Amino acid sequence: MASSSSSSTNYEYLSLLDAKKAIDININLLAVITEIGSPKKSRGSDYYLNLKIMDQSSPALSVNFFSLDPTKFPQVKSHEDIICLQCVKMKIHKGDYYIQYQKRRSSFALFEGKSGGDAHPYQTSADYVLSSQGKDLLQQLRSWLLDPSHTSTVSCLCRMKDIKIGVEIDLVCKVLYVVELSTNEWMLFVWDGTDAPPVTFTQELDVEGESPLPLHFETMPYNMTVPPVGSILRVVVGKHFKEVVQLQSADQWIKLCNMTCITECGFWKGLLLNICKIRFLGEADANVKLNIREYENRVTSQVRQPLACSHQPSSITELDFEDYDDVPYFSLRESLLRPERSQRFKSIVRVLAAHPWRTHELRLDRDCCQISLILEDPTARIRAYVKDAEKFFGHCRNVETISSKLKKLLGIPDIGEAGPSNAARDPPWVWCCIKSYFVNGVDADPWIDERYWIDCTIMRG
Repeated sequence: MASSSSSSTNYEYLSLLDAKKAIDININLLAVITEIGSPKKSRGSDYYLNLKIMDQSSPALSVNFFSLDPTKFPQVKSHEDIICLQCVKMKIHKGDYYIQYQKRRSSFALFEGKSGGDAHPYQTSADYVLSSQGKDLLQQLRSWLLDPSHTSTVSCLCRMKDIKIGVEIDLVCKVLYVVELSTNEWMLFVWDGTDAPPVTFTQELDVEGESPLPLHFETMPYNMTVPPVGSILRVVVGKHFKEVVQLQSADQWIKLCNMTCITECGFWKGLLLNICKIRFLGEADANVKLNIREYENRVTSQVRQPLACSHQPSSITELDFEDYDDVPYFSLRESLLRPERSQRFKSIVRVLAAHPWRTHELRLDRDCCQISLILEDPTARIRAYVKDAEKFFGHCRNVETISSKLKKLLGIPDIGEAGPSNAARDPPWVWCCIKSYFVNGVDADPWIDERYWIDCTIMRG
């Protein structure tokens, strides 16, 4: 058992299991941080912070800090960093153990976790001293974190590009925006720099005119700052998750634990149930660094093609203009949020629906724009109108050839004109040249007021 004097170097450290047997006694602990809270105003005049820690002997326990100055709290850089706590007390309330940090007697130090190599803390409180036993325990905890068999705090992480319907995942992501859906639910807009998998569609093509595919699952604010590439996942969160209040400022990295995903109208949606957890991460976290590094490498590429398009886009379409190299490449979201009132750009997209899609309903007159297409890439979904249908179909007027081209574009088998319109389809990725303009003035909302034309794009085959 440790002395309460913080000037002594003869500190002994208890495991969390042994600490549970030392209720209301001054003890010293070294443990791994598994959850990072944010400072909150307490019912009194001070602030409150909660961290959760664990070691090889025990599941996670809470550590409660109180201070008049929130800057005095531990400023944890990353999930699974290590904290040293001196002269704290183990408490028990209604059968639950927790650790109380004493404002006038306790001290702490923060160390890098498995990425650390020395015993130098990156933050300490006043009067903190690390003993020789503490140095040995620090190295033991780091070795434990590096052990491949260690799974107590390191779950199998999933990138957004690997999500699957109904499978529980842990997702490290950045919160871009939070919106209140109802008195009971929030929605988080989260991003990790990768693309969610493309969804297979079964909606009947014949009803596209009367009941078109929605362009937005939940519309984002048009002035919201978002990265140009990488899918944005909508995550529904119950109001019982108090952490959401701390996410209102957005731009925070978090880990969503035990989340499941579903699809609605071709959009991915995440669900956080009661068993799920939200953990706060810093930019020093190894997984956060990986996401940022991979995103930066991707965004600097001249053509930031969708991750699902691992090879060259399909040759079903080609772009037809002399100044091909002068036309910029944009993702659909990038085009939506650019300040220009009109644009011409090229993009790699999928065609989810066409109206009309049966050839006997098509009018191929140059001046009659009767065809609308729903285009999608990993960042957004838009409706675009075919400006010159005759050119779009390669100046072809053969009904069977046009029908075959459309079905290839929509990703459905060539089952004949009278075949079912609700066949499962997985549209190919294709090049497309697009022109845009706004129907309203300078204050137009691009999610509502921007219109698109298919331009200089020809179907082959």
